[in-house]
Amino acid sequence: MNHRHTGIRLLILQKRLPTFRIPLFEALSARYTLTVAYTDGAALDRVSFQQTRLTPTRLGSLVILKGLATYCQNFQIVICMFDLHWLSCIALAFHPRPFRLILWGAGLSTSAGFQRYKHFDWLRSLIARKADAVLLYSEVAQKQYLNWGLPPTQVTVAPNTIATKLPSHYWQRRREGVKNKLVFIGTMAPRKGIDTLIKSFELLATEFPKLELHFIGDGPWKTQLTSLIEESEFSSRMYCHGQLEDDHSLSSIFMEASACISPGQAGLAVLKSFSFGVPFITSRGAITGGERFNIIDGATGHFYDQDLTHCLRQCLINPQDMERMSTIAFHYYWAHRTQLQMVAEFEAAIQRTLNRSS
Repeated sequence: MNHRHTGIRLLILQKRLPTFRIPLFEALSARYTLTVAYTDGAALDRVSFQQTRLTPTRLGSLVILKGLATYCQNFQIVICMFDLHWLSCIALAFHPRPFRLILWGAGLSTSAGFQRYKHFDWLRSLIARKADAVLLYSEVAQKQYLNWGLPPTQVTVAPNTIATKLPSHYWQRRREGVKNKLVFIGTMAPRKGIDTLIKSFELLATEFPKLELHFIGDGPWKTQLTSLIEESEFSSRMYCHGQLEDDHSLSSIFMEASACISPGQAGLAVLKSFSFGVPFITSRGAITGGERFNIIDGATGHFYDQDLTHCLRQCLINPQDMERMSTIAFHYYWAHRTQLQMVAEFEAAIQRTLNRSS
């Protein structure tokens, strides 16, 4: 890969700037003159790329950014969210434009289960044809777009992932250590099914007296989580760590984790878990942007239909099988889903788009 700076002016449009995207943006800013525009939340500290806050007009769930098309003319490449609620971003696909437009996202409905609602698939297909390229989170979504007749050179995949920096000797120490922790990592929200996880832990706690349950994250449901823990007879074996973003702190928890569990949603936590060699467990119909498809049932994790407790018990009484899945998940991430691979797909999509326009 050519790592020289190209001088190409690149704009990425986002709703907010989560810290987990910093490695992606920093890598792209080493190649392009990058500006990241956003509408919600705060700017990021100590980054090398330009940040610009845009003021949205909201009509219910719909978002309008006045003057966006004019603003985008300052750039050669514009990458924006492929979200039907963001009307001004979608409208860019239908405007005559001097810049190249790449749509980035899950590409299919996700709010109630992956592609459960197909009412607007015709619109997604139309928008994709009007854009210069579409960059999707998963191969599953790409297959759908190819079935709609879009060419594979226009619809490509940058697997949605998250960066991890492992401490020295982490993998060796994990393989040799005791695994007595169950972990939840992510935003504390009702849709995640955290209460289901607590109930299953309580049902298993007596049978497995050394088992612990660890929660990593923050969010609107944290107060309810704290109350549930305080009310539990096993509260001394449940831990809330809050938001942890440095991998050294995370590694100390994941090193002793048998599994990472999120009953209701399987997002980037899947990849973060894999990067530490921890299998992921979720319900078969969990909400996802495509990250769920990294889970291979019985190989990198487990899906369950209704009984999480039974699924967890089977994992706990078969530690050798969990070790096998741990190894598969770990090598899957580091061979196929690193941040470097995501960046490489962005760069390839940008180059193909520029070549096609020349």
